[in-house]
Amino acid sequence: VKLRPKIFLKLAKSATLSQEKYPEGAQKLSKPLIPITMPLKEAIQSLKSIVAETTVNRKDVLPQLPNLSISVTRSSLAFLPFENTGHDLVQEHSALSVATSVVQHGRKL
Repeated sequence: VKLRPKIFLKLAKSATLSQEKYPEGAQKLSKPLIPITMPLKEAIQSLKSIVAETTVNRKDVLPQLPNLSISVTRSSLAFLPFENTGHDLVQEHSALSVATSVVQHGRKL
């Protein structure tokens, strides 16, 4: 599933700022899972954009982004299940939500 860049950045920002709210360890999931995946290479490429979206002091940070070098030494995959509420998909441990129609549209891309 592909998401429009603006929606992806909104979700990435919320996920980044909500990290402490996610439970650690394995969780049992009883419902069928539909994974939304992103290749590691694309995730790494998105980091500068996520930093730009997440920063509070844009005036000072944005001019420095071209010189910012990010090196990834370790990666891990975190699965954040979303509950389908009809019109939205909502992540129960954070403020993450995305319209179901956005995800359905992304499946066609």
